[in-house]
Amino acid sequence: MQARAYRDQLVEKLSGGHSYQSENWLNNTGWVGVAMHCRTVSHKPDSVVHFFRAQVPLPDGKSKSRSWAVRRYGLLPAYTHAVQWRLAETGKPAASDQEIETCFASKFLPLYMKFARDESEAAERQALMGSLQELYSATDSPTIKRLLRDGRVC
Repeated sequence: MQARAYRDQLVEKLSGGHSYQSENWLNNTGWVGVAMHCRTVSHKPDSVVHFFRAQVPLPDGKSKSRSWAVRRYGLLPAYTHAVQWRLAETGKPAASDQEIETCFASKFLPLYMKFARDESEAAERQALMGSLQELYSATDSPTIKRLLRDGRVC
């Protein structure tokens, strides 16, 4: 009974605050609240929408989100923008470029490459593979270049 009373007091004391999820084992990007989307535009079969979306819950039960197009920013920069925005919106300190790149290379990129290889829609596969080839050309990271070469993407 004492534990319940303590819990009730604690909940009452903390009510009004907002908690943000910090881990999600189903998330493939490596950052909670950041997701990658790639889909064919329904009214333009040869057109693909490919972007990262960062989302944060609001106290009123709604959510706030922002997106970064891979075509406009590039794969790693779009990912970085989404991660930094999510961290800023949740009041957490910004991550270093090295921390983001490490997570990108170790958690997200291998799954993204598999997703690109396994994609059955030709337009989507072409968009995914194109972003990987652009990443290979644009990055200075030996780790990312090695992953892309070993994965036979470039």
